[in-house]
Amino acid sequence: MIGETINGFKILEEIGRGENSIVYKAHQISLDRIVAFKVIPSRFFSGLEETTRFQQEIQAAARLKYNGIVQIYETGESGNFLFIASEYIKGYNLAKWLQRDKSLAETNIITIAESVAYALSYAWDNAHITHKNLKPENILIDEDGTTKVADLGLTRSSNSAASGKTSPSFASNPHYTAPECFDAFPEIDCRSDIYSLGMLMWYLATGKVPFEGTPPDKLANMQKQGHIDDPRVIVPSLTAGFCMLLRKMLAKDKRYRHKDWKEFLADLALVKTKKKPSKPLSIGLPTTLKNFVGGKTTAKAVSNSAKAYQHTVGRKTSITEKQQKTDTTLTPPSRTAASNGSPVKMLIVFIMIGIIISAAIIAAFIISAGKGKDPRFKKRSSGAAIQDFGSGSFSWTNK
Repeated sequence: MIGETINGFKILEEIGRGENSIVYKAHQISLDRIVAFKVIPSRFFSGLEETTRFQQEIQAAARLKYNGIVQIYETGESGNFLFIASEYIKGYNLAKWLQRDKSLAETNIITIAESVAYALSYAWDNAHITHKNLKPENILIDEDGTTKVADLGLTRSSNSAASGKTSPSFASNPHYTAPECFDAFPEIDCRSDIYSLGMLMWYLATGKVPFEGTPPDKLANMQKQGHIDDPRVIVPSLTAGFCMLLRKMLAKDKRYRHKDWKEFLADLALVKTKKKPSKPLSIGLPTTLKNFVGGKTTAKAVSNSAKAYQHTVGRKTSITEKQQKTDTTLTPPSRTAASNGSPVKMLIVFIMIGIIISAAIIAAFIISAGKGKDPRFKKRSSGAAIQDFGSGSFSWTNK
């Protein structure tokens, strides 16, 4: 296919491949621009009805105009496949980032989660569109550090489909999929994406795929009944507030997750500013995270005691190349703050004050004792006497 021209798109090179699609870099001749050109073989569709529905859903997603969502330009059919031409992002996805850095700093994870949440909130509020396939490969970072959500629109909210069922042809990555999505006739809404984002955040924090090593046919049951470690078992520096947020996102029953993206973003903002989530998951409610007690986890219900909360989350507003190359989770204190809080420097200050006072007392004593007896002291002021002592053994004034 490379080198061919399809519906006005010249195929340049392959840039990605999934279970049911291939993505190429292509040149749209009519508008002289580079695009991402996804090809989906027709065999993945059960018939004309499903194909038509899929194209309608893509068209609905294409009407979304938001900087954090990869823009869809065109969709159509050619031969034995369907295609989607969309915005080409020159950058990398989260899977590539994790290949380099193994795991991300908490501040970067919060920044990414915030961007993804705003994008999906826009899609849900304006078109009732859900993603259903959030995974590292679908979250892109462009050259400017902007987070963008890709592949939005391959499936829609169950409210828009007559059957209320997600097409099995576009099943999401089961490592990140919400438990209810595995039901025969799932009732899916934005809370299903909130769960998937929680699993994605767990992956970014630990560098490990959730339920890694589990056979594919067992993953549905693991999402419904299984557990993964509290991420602090793997990365102890993660804050309790961050993990409290994940626990609620990963509630097995979607009724106990955040009710919508607005509520989630409010909690994320609290964690970002060193505060605990407003309404942590109640003790006893099932969640995918194991309980965290004394640095270890158990499969018992997760406790959300506010006493465990640690105020150690740093604040970041954008992802920069410097952040990507470091694992700093706190903004370094200012020079003034550092000097004011240094015990060593404070000790030096006290010593200096003590020396000055001592020198002044000694000088005053000498002057008083020698007044009228030694003519040298009649020509010297007390300041000169202090200066003599300062230029002698008390050389700290020059340090």
